[in-house]
Amino acid sequence: RGFDPNHRFIEDIKRKDFVASVGLTEAQVCGPRLMRDFAAACRKTLPLVEFTTRALGLEP
Repeated sequence: RGFDPNHRFIEDIKRKDFVASVGLTEAQVCGPRLMRDFAAACRKTLPLVEFTTRALGLEP
């Protein structure tokens, strides 16, 4: 609602949920580099976050 129906990403905008996941081994989760690995995984989602932010007309 409120978006141009001809927007090139309209099907993506219509989505209700967006999910990103990454597989971590037990060794990673229990290891000393968990936060580093987790932060690296979060950085990989940046394009999705930026896309949804722009699509909703919010500040990046």
